[in-house]
Amino acid sequence: MTMKNHSSDPSPALLDANFLYPYRKRDILLRFSEARIFFARWTEQILSEWTRNILFAMPQVEESLLSQQRAMATHFPDALVAGYEPLVNELDLPDPDDRHVLAAAIHCGAQQLVSVRPKTSNILKLQV
Repeated sequence: MTMKNHSSDPSPALLDANFLYPYRKRDILLRFSEARIFFARWTEQILSEWTRNILFAMPQVEESLLSQQRAMATHFPDALVAGYEPLVNELDLPDPDDRHVLAAAIHCGAQQLVSVRPKTSNILKLQV
């Protein structure tokens, strides 16, 4: 099945670490990005969080994870967001550890932030 996006410039979507794990979610999202349904974006910090969480559960897959990260960098060379760090301290969220994700989304102009959050974290207090 071939999916087509009629837009020549797909909108950016920031993928949080909790959507890069498990594999099936990541695979679907990366295939959507490859089909230009949206433009997948992430940060080094998001990749580190993803890696740390997987290695905590399955330390034996470290080499596979490094290989997957290299493949993601090769196939999606423009996905990495940098320069968002000054925004982090300007954001007030229920979970301060999530500020880097929102800061990166704002910085790269993401139209979607793909993340899973518990019900208690669904309210954002923004003053930007």
